[in-house]
Formats: sequence, C-alpha cells, structure tokens
Amino acid sequence: MVKKMDKRFIFIYRILPFTYIGMVRSAFGELLKIKSNLDMLDLGCGDGSATKNLGLPKNFKIIGVEIFKPYLPLAKEKGIYTKLLNKDVRKITASKKTDIVLAAHILEHFTKEEGRKFLKQVENLARKKIIIIVPIEDNPQEMYDKNQYQEHKSSWKINEMKERGYEIKAHGLKLLWGNNNVVQKYKIFSYFLFIISDLFYPLLSIRPELGTYMICVKDK
Repeated sequence: MVKKMDKRFIFIYRILPFTYIGMVRSAFGELLKIKSNLDMLDLGCGDGSATKNLGLPKNFKIIGVEIFKPYLPLAKEKGIYTKLLNKDVRKITASKKTDIVLAAHILEHFTKEEGRKFLKQVENLARKKIIIIVPIEDNPQEMYDKNQYQEHKSSWKINEMKERGYEIKAHGLKLLWGNNNVVQKYKIFSYFLFIISDLFYPLLSIRPELGTYMICVKDK
C-alpha cells in the first residue's frame, strides 16, 4: 500500500523541498538544467528504485554498480541505466573521471577505515559533484533480503563530513523514526509518520543532528 501511494505522489515528492526525494534531487543543483550528456556513477544502486524515483533527466548516462547479484535484474527493469556492473564499489576504478558520483546508503556498510578509503576514492572519481547519503550516527541494521552486505558496520557524524568539505542537509526527525523499520512496524500508518517528519524540515535546517539521514554534497 505504501509503495502504491508513493507511486501515485512521486511527482509531487520530487518538487517539494522537504521530502527525502525532493532533497536528494535538489542536491544535483544546476546539473539538472544542463542539456548535454552527463556521466554518473550510482554506487551501490541496489534494485534501482531509489534512483528511478529521483526522475533524473534523460541526458544523465548512469552506470549502476551493485555487489549483490540478485538486485541487478531488478535494476535493469527500471530502464534508467546505460550499464550495470556486478562489482564491489570499493574496487571501482576509472580510466577517466565521471561527472557525478552518487553513493546513497553505502558508507555505513563499511568499517570506519574502509569508509575513509572509499570517500577518498569517490572524491578522486568525480569531476563535477559528489552526493553521499548516510545515516546520522548510530542506525543499526542487520542482514535482510538474504543479503549479507545490508549490515551496518559504522556510524558517521555530521562534523566528520563537514571537515571533508561537504555541505550537509538532514532529513527525517530521528525522534519519530528511531532505529527501527517503521514501515515494517506500523504498515500503512508509517506513511503518516513520514509526512509528520517532513514537516520538521525547518527544525532540521537549524539542528541537523536531530535528523535520521544526512545528504552530503560536494562540488568539485
């Protein structure tokens, strides 16, 4: 039911500045207005749903990289990728830089040392923009989908990302979301929690540490 409602209202989510989808989409900034082709790496693309929901322009030529092979056929069905690679994102190298690197909900799946190396790698790959999305501090998660890579292994603070030169915006009031899967716990009623949480956007712009996720953006 939640997925059906999301599908019905997706176009509204994209234009509202305080929804998760709206905030991530706005992180691309002026690049959304460029008419020429832009290359983008979607690291840890999963089944492609999250990136498809962004509604990026057709001139974005997206390569998806995902280590969990069962997700790749699902990602292919989304019709947004020019290429899909079954590969560990930590081993991605490129003969030339790419315009945009998106790494959504990847960093927390690495140990702290692996994460720092990954960030350095990503910062060397991008030509124009880097977008990192990661939980704010502790956000435990165990394996699901029979996917061992879904486990969270590290936590990240806002100041850590700021010190690396990222601009930060927070989403999702943690007081409401907590560390549980609210969709699984509250079913259709979780939809109203998301709406209530979005209304706290002004507070999170002042106190981002109260958020659940941080959207980290660096222009190169």
